[in-house]
Amino acid sequence: MNDRTAPWDMPEVDFYSPDFIPPRNNNIDKHILNSPKSIYNYLSERCYGQEEYKKALSIFVYRALQGIQSGKVILVSSPSGTGKTYMATVLSELFDPQHVAIADCSGMVATGYRSGNYVTTPLAQFAAFTDDKPCFVFYDEWDKLLYKSNNAWQETNLISEFLKITDSHSTKISINTDEKKPISIDSKRIFYIFLGSFSDISSRMQKSKPIGFNADIGSSGSELPTQVTKEQILELLTPELQGRISKIITVPPMTEQDFVTMFKDPRYNPASQLARELGISITVSTKRMRQFAKYAYESGTGVRGVRNAILEEVDNAFFANPSMSEIYIK
Repeated sequence: MNDRTAPWDMPEVDFYSPDFIPPRNNNIDKHILNSPKSIYNYLSERCYGQEEYKKALSIFVYRALQGIQSGKVILVSSPSGTGKTYMATVLSELFDPQHVAIADCSGMVATGYRSGNYVTTPLAQFAAFTDDKPCFVFYDEWDKLLYKSNNAWQETNLISEFLKITDSHSTKISINTDEKKPISIDSKRIFYIFLGSFSDISSRMQKSKPIGFNADIGSSGSELPTQVTKEQILELLTPELQGRISKIITVPPMTEQDFVTMFKDPRYNPASQLARELGISITVSTKRMRQFAKYAYESGTGVRGVRNAILEEVDNAFFANPSMSEIYIK
């Protein structure tokens, strides 16, 4: 089967409506945290696909709640737009907001830079709590730290700082802030999830494709996401980092059929999610949603790109009539 052409063998869905999306539950049953399976089921209700990631994260969270210190760091590689960061947001609903931090690594600097976004900056919010509940830090775009080749000193120091905070033998973490005196927190209750697309690996794989008689004649046109392997990721990590990370999860790229299936399910439909946020009704025709699925796949922007495209349509409609409460995209 040609990956570029998705089989439209699913039942027709005429419209996509936010009415099928249950509102966010602010009074979540804490019994969800009683087993890895119940955590997994909760994530599955809100996040499409990424089965290995959901299972690994469910086990990871459950063990943290049991106070188990081994395996405190996991790494997730997933193409852009597949929902790895959204998974972190969904998980945060199960905890007090102050116990989950999501940090963007793309702008992080090594200690020594004044007023910077440091490796320990996202940990500062945990300092105010004296309870023994686990705290989770999602370091998004973590792979970008491995590619700071323009400043070898900063790259080396950033990695060294990650080694310090994930040291299982350390009991205290010193947090650098804009204040003159750093603060310290107990490291035993902090658990780490490194997220990244590792797009540089994927780009190199695409550039290394054969040409001439050995080339795949069907591969012309825009490059599609390529599966990154654990072995390729390990090649980028120092032995010390490899020892810190207990598990590496690689999420495969979504196919066009994956996006079709996802958009046909109102739980995951980006139009429905936008409608909930904006407090309006957004209806998208089946034909247009199929076009969105094709765009998500071939552009490599995934769900994020489709969400932006739908938002642009909504903005245009609001500009013409700001009081409208229903929008139809055909």
